[in-house]
Amino acid sequence: MGYKNRENKKQKFNQHKVIMIGDSFLRGIREIVELSISNKFGIYSLLEPGCKLNTLLQSANGASGSLTHKDLIFICGGANDFNSDTEEPTIDHIQEFIKSNKHTNIILANVPLRYGLSYHSQVNKRIRSYNKKLLEIIKDHKQVAQIKIDIDRKYHM
Repeated sequence: MGYKNRENKKQKFNQHKVIMIGDSFLRGIREIVELSISNKFGIYSLLEPGCKLNTLLQSANGASGSLTHKDLIFICGGANDFNSDTEEPTIDHIQEFIKSNKHTNIILANVPLRYGLSYHSQVNKRIRSYNKKLLEIIKDHKQVAQIKIDIDRKYHM
């Protein structure tokens, strides 16, 4: 588990916050975001490789209390919930997270398919079903958006 932050000391009181919480798919994304946005934003990230989505949402709930409508929380997780011997994350947890965080902006990442498995495997069917439900929920909330993580099959030889 890792935690990093960047604060611009001169604009500490006017600063917007970007909180990024995720599993190993978040690795490397923080640096790209940091290079892409201005110093008016403080970036905080929590990386928990191998973590289940519900645990990430609990961490996000703990971090979101001080956020406002000018801030953003990004959740990147769920892939570890789709092993063949475990239950998938429930949409109910996502819905509760959104309801309890209407005071801030939320970006949710989809769960990428497992390219090591057949497109028609049970795991990939469950992932597609989950991502479809996630999109339906997001449509109902104006402060919530989705980033599609699509790991191209060519990277999985």
